[in-house]
Amino acid sequence: MLGWPPLSSNVRIIEMKSRARSIFGNAQLYDRAAHLLNAAGSSDPAMLLPSTVNAALSLELYFKSLYILDHGIEFKVNGKHSHHFAMLFEELKEPTKQQLLAQFKTALAAMDAKYIPSVESSLQMVVPKDLKTNLVQWANVFVDLRYAHEFVEKNKGKQKTMMFFPQIRDSVYNTIVERESTWKS
Repeated sequence: MLGWPPLSSNVRIIEMKSRARSIFGNAQLYDRAAHLLNAAGSSDPAMLLPSTVNAALSLELYFKSLYILDHGIEFKVNGKHSHHFAMLFEELKEPTKQQLLAQFKTALAAMDAKYIPSVESSLQMVVPKDLKTNLVQWANVFVDLRYAHEFVEKNKGKQKTMMFFPQIRDSVYNTIVERESTWKS
């Protein structure tokens, strides 16, 4: 025996990488839909809600793809699939988390210095500027806002910020395509 993993192990690795690629492709579709709906929101503000839901779903799928690349298995909580990508982030391998944190920090530093204070002033609240807190804010958007009427009723008076979608998306997207350069679109 040459010390190679069993053939079945190699097949499983290939299957999971293929699964990660498929999830990544779906993430790109929802990302594109979010972008188009967000652009439509300038003339029809009602499009901003589905844009946000699609953005959150794309983030979830990007993170799930990255998780498979990191661990070779799908992300589950208590044996069940989960939409909570903030929890998923915590389960990524430490080098992956550090790469995401660094990319997000760099993306925020590249923004216009007046943008965040302007948003905070208009919202009359402090906007979280770290990746982890932003992931928590975004993590349940897909579940919560797809039934916006229920979300509004349950969360009257509570503020929630869903900021920095492009910066979060770019951080996770870039982390993935650095590992899988052929996936870059």
